[in-house]
Parts: sequence; structure tokens; C-alpha cells
Amino acid sequence: MMDSTIGERLNKSRKYLRLSQLDISESIGVFPGAISKMENGQQQMKSQQLETYCKSFGVNPTWLIMGYGPMLLKDLPEDLNDSEENIPLIKLDISGLIRKIRDMDKKMEMMDGELKVLKGKMG
Repeated sequence: MMDSTIGERLNKSRKYLRLSQLDISESIGVFPGAISKMENGQQQMKSQQLETYCKSFGVNPTWLIMGYGPMLLKDLPEDLNDSEENIPLIKLDISGLIRKIRDMDKKMEMMDGELKVLKGKMG
């Protein structure tokens, strides 16, 4: 069964790498309880947190975000890992994904602000 959410893949990679929620929280700069919320879909992982997690623990960001490819960067096909001409393509793919996540973060912040305004008008 394919893990369908980022939270499920975060949980799967954490367990595979034998990391605790505290290990991840210290690495990405959040409280330990936030990792549990991220894994359960109650809180979204911000783009910088996602990028830091992937870089710190060698997790493939394409897999974490979209569920495609191997879980770990070291498991990418040899021709992608060793060929210098493919490195810009990999970086471009990762950069594009991170840019999309940052855009989503901004939209979520705007929506949160609008929700607070609406709640203020109602209450």
C-alpha cells in the first residue's frame, strides 16, 4: 500500500531510519509534539522544515512530498547519482518542489489571516 500523505511518509521514513520524534524536532527546529501532529496530518510541514529534514537525514524530497522514487537519496539510480549532467536536473526538480511548497505555505498563512478576520467579525 502506498503511503498517501506527507505525514505518513514522514512517519515511515522516521521509523525506517530509526529516528525518534525528538531527533527530527531538534533537527528541524520544532517542538517534539509537532512531529506527531505532522505525521497524523494535523499540522503541515513547512518548506524549510521539509528541506532541512531531507538534507539532514538523506531522505528523497520527491518521495516525501509526492510519493515517487526511492525513500532515500542514496537509493536513486546510479546513473542519476554519478552523472554530473543529471545533477542539475535533480536540483531543479527539488528546487521546483520546494518553491511550490513555499507558495503553499504563503497561501495557507493568508487563509489563516482571513479566517481570523472572519472569526473576529462573528464573535
